[in-house]
Amino acid sequence: MNTITIVALVLIFGGGIGAILLTVGQSISSSKDKSDIINTTKQENIALKNDIKELRKERNELNNELVKRDNKLQKRNDKIIELSQRLSDKSEYIQNYLTGGNGYPVVDIEKFATDNYNENKGLFKLRIVSKFPIYNLTINVYDYDMLLNSFHEKPFTKNPVVTLTDFNKAKIIAFKLDELTPIQTQYLDKKIKLGSARFYIQIRARNNVYIEKIATIIYDNTIYFGYQVFILDGKLMEQGFTNNISEEIQAKLIRKLNSISMKNNFDLAE
Repeated sequence: MNTITIVALVLIFGGGIGAILLTVGQSISSSKDKSDIINTTKQENIALKNDIKELRKERNELNNELVKRDNKLQKRNDKIIELSQRLSDKSEYIQNYLTGGNGYPVVDIEKFATDNYNENKGLFKLRIVSKFPIYNLTINVYDYDMLLNSFHEKPFTKNPVVTLTDFNKAKIIAFKLDELTPIQTQYLDKKIKLGSARFYIQIRARNNVYIEKIATIIYDNTIYFGYQVFILDGKLMEQGFTNNISEEIQAKLIRKLNSISMKNNFDLAE
């Protein structure tokens, strides 16, 4: 072999070994890099786990604080609601006390015997059904039969006409009272002869306007009466009858009460 061939073979052999050495070196370096990456990843995972633990701890502490704060806010809200309700109750109580609330008046008849026991007379007695006083009471009691008998038809009006004189005769009681408490009763200031009759009563008070009907009948020489109290819109507030009456007598009284009109339209004339 000539010199050139020998040199060529040496270079080729040396290049092969270099390539092998390069590959081995790269392999060793790659393994070290992988090991470094794995170690770094492990360390970062440990750090990340620690960070997560800290975050969980902070989150739990924050949740506990939020729960405590919410509990405090709830207690304060409950207290505010309680105080608001108490204030509302007090305000309602004051309003009811000043106006009479939903209470209503009732006029009863209390009968008594005269000295010679030949006839029965009675007094109208006012009471209220209420927890609070009722104020500014004005009571007008009309003999309903006398009022109806004084009606006259006139061509110039569609309503019946009543003269002022007859109207005043039919108004048998006009009574005013500033205040009446639940434990009081008030007798009206006129005795009446008790017989078969119908009465129409207008009652004005600070809290409302009321219409009461009273009917009396005589049965087996005994006088019985029934009453109905309405507010002005027609709602029945109370109905009552003489104690221990039969169903027959009660039915008669109801028919008589129903014959009294709630609204009586008529014109007054001289």
